[in-house]
Amino acid sequence: MQTGIIAVPGKQLLQWVSDYVYPVEEAFADEAHARAVASVFCDTLLRNGTTTACVYCAVYPQSVDALFAAAAQRRMRMIAGKCMMDRNVPQALRDTAKTGYDESKALVGNGTGKNGSSMPSRRAGPDRARRPSSRRQAPCGASTPSCTYRPTSPCSC
Repeated sequence: MQTGIIAVPGKQLLQWVSDYVYPVEEAFADEAHARAVASVFCDTLLRNGTTTACVYCAVYPQSVDALFAAAAQRRMRMIAGKCMMDRNVPQALRDTAKTGYDESKALVGNGTGKNGSSMPSRRAGPDRARRPSSRRQAPCGASTPSCTYRPTSPCSC
């Protein structure tokens, strides 16, 4: 429910995630904020004709409860669960596999009315040390700008 950063100007991905995504995610630690955003999110879905969605909320259980409450109030169908992030993210967003699982398990059944729970997706923040190379080596062994190799076309070398 990162509605606050829709259409934020682009940067390099890792810088964008650090500057925009993580602060927005951390704000969901505040239950009042989670409720306010869930309300805007559900209203926006309805305004666009969407009555059912599967949503991965922030790492905080209250973000899931807030979404369920907002959806139930509007008679929407939501399948939702918290995300788990256990590495390469700020400490405030980090949880362990056990804590994330236990919190997710406790949320099962919290959906009221038409709502249901999903088990979390596990997200790891980007690892700067494992960035893919900007240049791929062609099957012929060339890795120079003159080689026009693309994974979907034959090598021109």
